[in-house]
Amino acid sequence: MKVISTRILDAQGPPRNEPDDVTFSKGAIIFPCGENTELEVLEVQLPGKKVVNAAAFWNGLRGRNLKKL
Repeated sequence: MKVISTRILDAQGPPRNEPDDVTFSKGAIIFPCGENTELEVLEVQLPGKKVVNAAAFWNGLRGRNLKKL
């Protein structure tokens, strides 16, 4: 998967249950990073597919969880 566009945020709110939990919020896939920051992924592209926004990708997961590796 290619990551097309991102933003870096200061983490807000309480700490997550798992440090590797990937979540979705406000149209972006949120990856927790070090030092209380988060990476917001706004657009992705799967191999052989067109670029889609994070909301369309997340909806395509149909309830499956993501974990960062």
